This record gives sequence, C-alpha cells and structure tokens, in this order.
Amino acid sequence: MSILNKIIKNTFYLFLSEILTKIISVIFIGYSARILGANAYGVFVLVSTMIVISSTFTNFGIRPMIIRKISKDRSNVEELISNILTMRLCLSIITYGALILFVNLNGYSQDIKLFVYIAGIAILFNPISDTFDTVFIAYERMKISGIFLVLPTFIFTTLSIIVLAYGYGLKYVFMVNVFVRAVFAFISGYFIWKRFFRFKPRINPILARDIAKESSLFFVVMLLNILNIKIDIIMISMMNGPIPSNLAIGYFAPAHNILFALMIFSQSLNKSMIPIVSQKIDTDPEFVRNSIVNATRFIMIAICFPVILATTFFSKEIVTLLFGSGYLMSAPALTILGWSYAFFALNIPANSILGSSRELKNFLPLLLGILLLNISLNYLLIPKYSYIGAAIATCVVMFLGFIGRFYFLRKIIQVRISELRGYLRLFFILGITIGSISLIRSYVLLPILIISTIVIYIFWLYIFKVFGKEEIDLVNQWVSRKAKVLT
Repeated sequence: MSILNKIIKNTFYLFLSEILTKIISVIFIGYSARILGANAYGVFVLVSTMIVISSTFTNFGIRPMIIRKISKDRSNVEELISNILTMRLCLSIITYGALILFVNLNGYSQDIKLFVYIAGIAILFNPISDTFDTVFIAYERMKISGIFLVLPTFIFTTLSIIVLAYGYGLKYVFMVNVFVRAVFAFISGYFIWKRFFRFKPRINPILARDIAKESSLFFVVMLLNILNIKIDIIMISMMNGPIPSNLAIGYFAPAHNILFALMIFSQSLNKSMIPIVSQKIDTDPEFVRNSIVNATRFIMIAICFPVILATTFFSKEIVTLLFGSGYLMSAPALTILGWSYAFFALNIPANSILGSSRELKNFLPLLLGILLLNISLNYLLIPKYSYIGAAIATCVVMFLGFIGRFYFLRKIIQVRISELRGYLRLFFILGITIGSISLIRSYVLLPILIISTIVIYIFWLYIFKVFGKEEIDLVNQWVSRKAKVLT
C-alpha cells in the first residue's frame, strides 16, 4: 500500500470514528443544554474543563512521544508501555489531589467542589485508556482506536440522557462518566494483553528518566495549547463581569463546543499523519512539505471557509436549532468563534510537523507569548464584555497562532512564501463570497439564502480554478476508499 493510500485509509477510519463520536456528543450537548438551562450547563462545562486541563498533567506529553517512538522502533514496546503506565498512574493520583486543592483555594461553590471530587476520579482511569490508544495509533490500527473512541461516548451519552430525563442532575452524570471510563480502561488493557503484548506495572529508573526527559517538551507544548483553548472558561468563572459567571459560561460554551466538534476531519488527519511524518521528516522533507501544504489548503476550502460562512450568516438559526431559543445570546459568540476555529483548524496540520521535529523547543516562546496575550485580553475584556470578550480574545490568539506556525514551518521544512500567497488568494475568494452573500441577504428567504450561499461559494472556487488535479485525485481516492469500506 502506498503512503498516500495509507494516509487516506487511516484518516478515513479516524474521521469516521471522530464524526460518530462528535455526532453523539452534539446530541448530548444539545439535550443537556436544554434540560439543564444555561446556568447549570455552565457549571457542567466548567467542571469538565477542569478535568480536561488536569488530564494534560497525567499525559505529561507522553502520548506524542509514544507514537513517535513506537512508529520508529517496536522492539522494546512492552517495557516502554509498562513503565509509562506506572508513571502516568502516579501522575494521575498527584493531579487529582492538586485539582481538589485548586477548587478549595479559589472559592468555588460547594456544588462545584462536589462535582469536581466526583468527576476528577476519571483522571485516574483516563491515562490507562489513552496509553493503550496510542499503541493502536502507533501500530496504525486506526479501526480499533476508533471503536474504543466511539463505544464509551455512546454508552456515556445514552446513560447520561436517561439520568437527566429522570431528573437526577449533574452529580449522577459525572458518576456515569467515571463508571464508563473505568470499564473501558479495563477492556482496552485486556485487549492489548491478548492481541498485542503482555505488560505489568513497573519502573525502570533509567528508562523513566529518559521518558520524562524526552516527553517534558511535548508536555509543555501540550499544556500551553490546552490552556490557550480552555483558559477563557476558567477566567470567566474566576472574574466578575456584567453576567454571572456560570450563566456566561453557559452562553459561551455551546458556541465553543459545537465548533470544536466540527474540527473532526482536521484532527483525524493530524493523528493519521503523525506516524508517517515521524518516519519521513528526516528522509523525505519534500514529501512532508507537500503533504502539509496540500492538507492545509484542503482544510481551508472544505472546513474553515464553510464554518466561517455558516457562523457569519446563520448563527441565530444554528443556536436555535441545536440549543433552543433560550440560548440566542450565544449567537454573537458563535459568529466570532467561527473565525477563531477556522484558524484553529489551519493550525492542526502543522502540529504533526512540530510534534515530529527537533525544532519543537524553539516553538515554545511563541506558544507562551500567545497564552500570555490570551490571558491579558481575557483579563481586559471579560469584566466589560463577559463571554463576548472571551470570544474576541480567542479569535485574536487563533489568528496569531496560525501566522506563527507558518513561520516555524518555513524554518523546519522550508515552506516557500509562495504558499502563503496561495492562502491569501483563498482568503480573497472568501471575501468575495461574503460580499456577494451580503448583497442578497436582505432580499431572500432563509432556505433560498442557504442554497445561494453554497452555490456562490462553489461558483467563486470554480471561477478562480481552485480545484486542481491533486485535489480531485485526493477526493476520488477518499470516495473510493469509503466505498470499499462500506461494502
């Protein structure tokens, strides 16, 4: 199988599992938001955000390091995984204790503290499932990885909807999550034991030191990335603004969550490219450069620009459809965050390069600078504009992140400035499309406007001859692969 076909196959399996997971998650988000109301839903999102950030410390940057090492050499995989499991379990215990200390020191309500105590138990099981998932990806067994991604989400969503329907509230939703995480941590471990290799908890001090040393850089990068995405919710919860913090999070989170769910293709593409990029970045940089340029261009056309058009012209309709009219105050945030996540999607292909490169440490000042800017903007904007200010801050830092990553790609794989001109050409097409739709927006009904938006966008892409032979071949291979899998 050729490398291109391998990327397409792996991306398809990851994309299919991701899209099923996101569809299930969107169903839960929409249902829970309607049942709980904006204030209680804001509490749910705040606690979940704390768990996500805390889980970064249990990962400690080990995940990308595992994938890179196993992709290159599988000879000592058993010892490697056994040591990593032990290290991450120890980290999870420490992290859980630190999370409990954090919520007690920062004056959160008793309800939030209780929810964190319960939901935080999942931190003890997440490292187990995540470690085994990295084995599946490193072995390029994307189908298995997808199954272990979809099933827990489906079971959690089904049980949680039942819990909310019977009026049991958030405490029991978090208990369901802990139960599902524990069960699937055990199942994934049993599967690895039977199908791949046998492992047992142990620590080799020399190997553990090497793992910590090699993964520490990935940890810092991952932590800065997660904080850049999630820090706005934490800051809304800790700062006084014109809207009560839980309610502000309740209005901000639906827009944030629905857009993050739409990043599935670019994220699955990144996951499938990491093992191959790790193998090729030193031996065939031309292939890596072309792959990243084409992937970024494709994501702009197929994901970023449609997201921008949808959130610019139909934000109220999207919010009402998914969450109900009670969340119409989320519509302005959705419009702003639509641009933010368009740039976020453009950042994702570059991450497979940065995660496989020796130049990763040189990327840290940019990430740290963006995080500090993000915190500063939130600090200035949230007290006056609440969650809208947080959305503006996110948009600024996502745009600067895209520019910064392009600069580093130029240094690592010598991306030519002509590629930047190609991106500017695509943004010019987006501008013409937005202008064309704005001219007719006030004169047509909503169904006609939706159809017109799609037609006008495709028309300008055709006029400017955006689709070349490579893009058409890529789509044809993708469709062929999908047809073979489905049959």
